[in-house]
This record gives sequence, structure tokens and C-alpha cells, in this order.
Amino acid sequence: RVFNDGHVVGRKGIHESFTNDQLRRVPIILGTNRYESKLFNMRNPKFVRWGEGEGALAKVFSWVGIDELPLEIMRPDFYNAVNQYSSDSWKERAADTPARQLVASGHKDTYVYRFDWDDLPVFQEVDFGVLAGAAHALEIIFLFPAAFDNYVIKNIVIKDSYDGAKKLSDQMMSYWAEFAYSGDPGKGRSNNLAQWKAWSESEKYIILDSEEDQGLVMVDSEVTVDSIFNELIKDERFTQDE
Repeated sequence: RVFNDGHVVGRKGIHESFTNDQLRRVPIILGTNRYESKLFNMRNPKFVRWGEGEGALAKVFSWVGIDELPLEIMRPDFYNAVNQYSSDSWKERAADTPARQLVASGHKDTYVYRFDWDDLPVFQEVDFGVLAGAAHALEIIFLFPAAFDNYVIKNIVIKDSYDGAKKLSDQMMSYWAEFAYSGDPGKGRSNNLAQWKAWSESEKYIILDSEEDQGLVMVDSEVTVDSIFNELIKDERFTQDE
């Protein structure tokens, strides 16, 4: 719960921090993952069927206390659609709208990202890239990469995508380190990455992805309540009843 104490959080609530041009400003990074809600929806039996796995993979996961494995994403397109809109809503509230308000109030040093990495393998005919790619908290292992040395993560979770994932991790840490040094992620500490620009009327946020997919690229669009609604009403992945 957020308390509007008038010191850490303004009396008018957290939104005052974005819109009040009298507040002290420091450089800030905002960001979300492309499919935040997959971390939570992957366990929903309406979307994914879970059960006992088979073979060596099931044994490995049982060693870390995971007794069930996903056996089927029952409607992959529907699953992606549900997660897209819930995650876009998350992005609108947690990144894009606050960024727009901050810049409008004079806070130009506002940097936004979207983490899109989803190069996960197929296990027992289930595409884990669809199941959990770019899900909530997945970016953490890219910024604290000791996890890349974990046997299960390196040889099973990431597997064939290890080299690309490790390179993206190095790139992300370079951006974050440069931001810590200068307040601007720029082109990273070695000045050799795509420039991560501040939110503006033209380019707004950077996509963080492996070179095998989108790579590092600035995007000129933003998520708004209207953009979510306009896309939703035309989306053929839903039936009329849904």
C-alpha cells in the first residue's frame, strides 16, 4: 500500500510525482517486460495444462522442487492475446504514461525500456518462449548474471540461446553502468551500443532483445488506454463472446 505522507509520496498521490514541476528531479529509468503477466497466467489451468513430466527433464526439475511441468498451451494465440493486453495495460500505467507526464513537467532525463527476450527452448513439445518469454522478472537474471552460471539455467532453461542471452546481458549491464556513472545510458560504458535516447515526441523507448530477434532498437510508439482499446476491438484472436 502507498501512503500519501507528503514527504516520500505527495499528498495528492504517486501521480503528483510525475506531474508536479516543482519537485526535485534526477535521471530515471522506467521499464516493463513485453509479456509481464505470463509469469502469473502460465499457471492458470484455463490457459495451460500441467501434469507429471517424463524423462530426464522431469527428474532435473524435481530436484529443485518442481513436481509438475506444462504439458500444453491449449490456445497459444488466445494465450498470447490475453497476456499482450494485460501486459500493455501494465506498461501504460507503469512506464509510458508516467514517462510522458514526467517529460511534460520538465523532467527530460527520462529513459524507458521494454524487455522482449523470449529465446527459450521447446520442452516436451511445449514452446517455453510462448509460455514464459519476456515474462515478469525474467530481465533480472540479465542484470545480475550470476544466474547464467547455474547449471539448470545455462544448460536447460536457456540452452541453445546461451550465447545470445549472455551478450544481451552484457549490453544491458553496460547501459545500466553508464546510467549510474552519468545519468544517461547513452551507448553504454564502451560507447559502442545503439544509443538509448530519452523519451521524446519522436523516439520513446528502447527494446532490449537478442540479436537473433530485434536487437537493441528505439521505438517511436507508446501504449495508451486508447491504443489498447483500438487494437483490442479489431483483434481476431478473440471470439465475440470473449
